Amino acid sequence: CRRMAKRRRNRRTQRRPYQRWEDPATGILHIRFRHDGKRKAISARTRDPVEFEEVAPRIYRDYVEGRHATQNGKRGTPFDEVAAKWLAEIVPPRVSKGDWDSCCDRLKRIWIPYFDNNLLQVTEVAIEKYFAARLLERSHGTVKKERQVLCRFTKWAAKRGYMDHVDIPQPPDSKGKPAIDRRRVRLSAYQAEAILAALTERTRNAGFPVKALFTLLWETGLRIEGVAKLRSPDHYRLGFNELWITDEVDKNDYSRVLDLTPRVTAMLDQIVANKGDGLIFGSFQYFKALRGTAAQIADRIGLTSDDVRSLDARDFRHAATTDAAGKSNEIEGIAYTLGHKDLRTTSRYLDADRKSARRVLEARFGMGLWDGSTDVESEECSNYPESWRTRRDSNPRLLPPETNARTTFPGVFRGFVIRASVP
Repeated sequence: CRRMAKRRRNRRTQRRPYQRWEDPATGILHIRFRHDGKRKAISARTRDPVEFEEVAPRIYRDYVEGRHATQNGKRGTPFDEVAAKWLAEIVPPRVSKGDWDSCCDRLKRIWIPYFDNNLLQVTEVAIEKYFAARLLERSHGTVKKERQVLCRFTKWAAKRGYMDHVDIPQPPDSKGKPAIDRRRVRLSAYQAEAILAALTERTRNAGFPVKALFTLLWETGLRIEGVAKLRSPDHYRLGFNELWITDEVDKNDYSRVLDLTPRVTAMLDQIVANKGDGLIFGSFQYFKALRGTAAQIADRIGLTSDDVRSLDARDFRHAATTDAAGKSNEIEGIAYTLGHKDLRTTSRYLDADRKSARRVLEARFGMGLWDGSTDVESEECSNYPESWRTRRDSNPRLLPPETNARTTFPGVFRGFVIRASVP
């Protein structure tokens, strides 16, 4: 037993504290080991097993003793040049054009400036600091997408010897309040204009320009979070009919120039002339002024009490999108105004209804099928062509009991009697 225990101790002392691992993609040999509870994989920058046995003990010893640092595998190669090689390797059609554009944008706009174009600064601590600061400005989902691009790039660069492997941490989970899923109110153009006309110029107590705010939201469809950050003269100047949207105020970092109507221009000129340079609107609680005004004219414009309680700035953004789509076929222009880089996002803001379907038919066939006062659903089914009948029309068992089926659908019944109350 003593001899066996001695042999085990000898084997344990002779066992190497690291393992050799060969990258299947490049054939480069790596040193794998665990240190401080974390698994490390350091490139030996060679494919020769004999050379690996020579350099591996030194690399491991330097790391354990603190003399090893994450270095650029090919010395003198900046971050942007390595990123350009990666982007050239994954150019479409290897990946989709949208994915390639996203990787190019995030590397150029975020990661290369943050690490000062130096791969030596790509460390776990630096990435954690970035996540902590970025989560104060952007959502958790946005930060996770940015992390995904960095993970793909560092993995590619480490495999090809440009840098050692770096563990990319996950962004911390947000601990804020749960999101409130408010009921969305579908405003028509008439209802939105009626609310704007009834709004006071400023709030009663603090005197915030609530009417100008919602007029701008209605005409441009911008997000209220971005409008609250607008400043003069950075984004608007007195006497101009243009609004300059920068990356700092847009959720998608979409810089663009928007034209303004004379109504909004006059309101902004009045605010800037009174306040001077600085925030134009700022952030304030508008709910009391908006919903109080909507409650006063709710009966006249057809809003329910539930609509009034749920009304907010988001409803004006959706209503502006639907109104613009109903009066224009320029979907690209609508997406540009709203700040959508993907046209599919714009479609999520549109409310489909029967009037829009009628406009499509009139545009396709070039004739007025309906005059607005005629309701097709109120006409008798006998006036419809036989091919227009639905399964419910032809099957009397699917009719509601209060329907006068014999009058509404003549010719459907063939000799049998159905008990139905006549309205």
